[in-house]
Amino acid sequence: MMQPSTVTVRRLDTGDLPVKSLPVMLDPPPAGLKVTSSSVQPSNVRLVAAPELLSRLREVAGSVTYRPGTYTAPVTLRLPAGAQALEEVTVRLTVVTARPVAVPATPAAPLRANPARRPHLHRPAPAP
Repeated sequence: MMQPSTVTVRRLDTGDLPVKSLPVMLDPPPAGLKVTSSSVQPSNVRLVAAPELLSRLREVAGSVTYRPGTYTAPVTLRLPAGAQALEEVTVRLTVVTARPVAVPATPAAPLRANPARRPHLHRPAPAP
């Protein structure tokens, strides 16, 4: 139970709230995992911040815990100091284990010079 159960909030300024809608960009998955499908909801997030800060922002970085499977996960937004998101963001992911790149089991043989092929030495012709 919370006391008091209601509060009154007064706003001192009369201007508009500085709000900007920005796309959410997720960090890539770690090595060994590959995203085959993703859907961020909402794809744009509204931020409230000082107008000077909002004017510098082009996107919002977000991180998620990647694991194989199909699932919905919360996105952790990395917001600059002084900014606040007005929505919570989630992502629907399908993640698979990436196939490792084949690496030869034995090291490549060292290159050896071909003894049958020797460089020709150019000698000046004998004087007549």
